[in-house]
Amino acid sequence: MKFQRSILMVIGLMISMPILTLHSVNAQDSVEVETADSIRTTPQVNRAPYVFIDCSFCDFNHIRNEIPFVNYVRDPKQADIHVFITRTRLSRGGAEYEFSFIGLGEFNTISFDLGYTANRNDTWSETRDALNQILESAFMPYISQTVLATVTNVEMDLDDFELEESAAVDDPWNYWVFEAYVGSVNLGLESKKKDFNSRWGIYADRVTEEWKLRFRPYFNYSYVEIEREGEESVESTVERHGLESYAIKSINDHWSVGLFANYETRNDRNIKNRVQVNPGVEFSLLPYEVATRKAINFRYQLGYTYADYFKETIFGVTQENLLSHQLRASVDIEQPWGSVSGGAEA
Repeated sequence: MKFQRSILMVIGLMISMPILTLHSVNAQDSVEVETADSIRTTPQVNRAPYVFIDCSFCDFNHIRNEIPFVNYVRDPKQADIHVFITRTRLSRGGAEYEFSFIGLGEFNTISFDLGYTANRNDTWSETRDALNQILESAFMPYISQTVLATVTNVEMDLDDFELEESAAVDDPWNYWVFEAYVGSVNLGLESKKKDFNSRWGIYADRVTEEWKLRFRPYFNYSYVEIEREGEESVESTVERHGLESYAIKSINDHWSVGLFANYETRNDRNIKNRVQVNPGVEFSLLPYEVATRKAINFRYQLGYTYADYFKETIFGVTQENLLSHQLRASVDIEQPWGSVSGGAEA
């Protein structure tokens, strides 16, 4: 498992004194690990930091066992350090992990971001150990500001890590990620009723700093047959298939342009074919590099829709061409004080 040199420099520059990894002194013997319901009454510098880890996939029990020299809390309002951890799957396999450490209270001057890339051949156990190593090292700038730095030999030698310069990675898939899914397949057989439901599709995504591409064909099929005594059976078939796609080009940290194209056919809505093409422009209030935790976007789209129908509609048409436009605002923020998500359109 490897740190890149730039990552370690960030940690080193943020500490005014040499930073060390824990030696043989057992931190758990000298520091009581408090529960999430503890009420902070001791100044931050006179105790171990309170940490809230904001992560949907982390193994919290393993983290607590491997890094026992800080206090873990369930309430972010009690935290001295709020840690956001996100994961992005890579087309070549493996994943990129992004860490954001936010110091609060007396630690509010210590905030930084780190990153780690797991290879596709790495086991989850290996990846988990590497993530813990990053957490342990990143806690040291905070530990060095507390009494724990004097009662524990806290030291980190950068030579302990294997360093390598950043290099371009050969990606035979050129950043494309493909994922097939089966949402549901249900088959019911009763004496007088038969039914079958299925939903499946494919995601093809490519995300880089300059482009965001998606092609998503999907297929939905539902069939029901009911037998009635002395009468003909009743049958119903619902088919809904389509394609969602977009291509978005980033112009700079705040502006991007895109083209959204969708196709749909569904007999339950009398839609034989419907094609939508929507060029648009988007403004991001916040720069690209913070998008994983903070995004405030405004998007304006012009739309053209062509539709033809299985049967004549109540408006007396079998096909039509429509023009539209839409303005949409969306907010998606995750911060130590909580999260905000929503949107509005007109």
